[in-house]
Amino acid sequence: MHEACLALPAFLYDASAEAVTAASYGYYAAVSAGVIWTRKLSVDELPNLWSVLVGDMRLVGPSPEAPEVLQYYTPDEMYKFVCKPGITGLAQINGRGLLNWGETLAWDLRYIRTRSVGLDLKIIFMTLKLVIARRGAF
Repeated sequence: MHEACLALPAFLYDASAEAVTAASYGYYAAVSAGVIWTRKLSVDELPNLWSVLVGDMRLVGPSPEAPEVLQYYTPDEMYKFVCKPGITGLAQINGRGLLNWGETLAWDLRYIRTRSVGLDLKIIFMTLKLVIARRGAF
């Protein structure tokens, strides 16, 4: 049973997939519901705390990026990487998963240009508020 959990079909991550029914996929539906709630409550972000503790990430900062997409950044956009990525940031409190790539990048660059301890505290407070309200997550 554990092996099946490791190879979940991609459609289980889509909460709006109407073609998938609980009856047709048995325990996959229960796993899917668990994945959806894990994402809505941002529990999937908890492993990133380890990255913060070992110094690879910050609690607040620009969104992490996959190395494969760095080739698509302009030199001005590369400014995003002057500080370590964060678990939360301006992009997360201003739309989270509802933002497109360009909007997320704009918020990340704004954070880099205006970062301060006060802004970090505001972002942490707003993040907690949004997580409790379950707004903006998938």
